Amino acid sequence: MGHTNPLQPFTIGYGTGLISFARDYAKTIDCYKMYLITNRSNISACKCYEKAGGINKVDDEIIYVYDFKEKN
Repeated sequence: MGHTNPLQPFTIGYGTGLISFARDYAKTIDCYKMYLITNRSNISACKCYEKAGGINKVDDEIIYVYDFKEKN
């Protein structure tokens, strides 16, 4: 990791480093895809995933969750 500023010694943060590690490990065990799900409003996560090489291929994605432990 290169030094860009003495007050900011690393070019990537912990989150980007963790995602990059998971991505690189997945490749070594012959995984062919990795998925991360977040909300568009979670700007920090989106930036982190994109910095680690992730590409948002879907503009309109919805995830339905059925939580049977909650009472409706």
